[in-house]
Amino acid sequence: MNITRFLILGYVVGIPLGVVALYDIARLKRRAFRISGHHKMRWLGWTIAGLISGWGAVLVGTLWVLGNARHDAIDVLEKQRRA
Repeated sequence: MNITRFLILGYVVGIPLGVVALYDIARLKRRAFRISGHHKMRWLGWTIAGLISGWGAVLVGTLWVLGNARHDAIDVLEKQRRA
């Protein structure tokens, strides 16, 4: 596989995943990030930078979906709803 196809594949996979991650991050409240110890603006910045590079969006999107920051922020929101 040559480098051009590799880069195109990164954009084909990365852009949709990056957009989904960006939407998911944006819909969560900043307060949930603050309470959970993570930074919303940092995640937004990483996702936008990842969208520029294609494969970076794949990496950031995967880390967002599988990482602790998303789950911690959602847990904070769930606890606030129950209280």
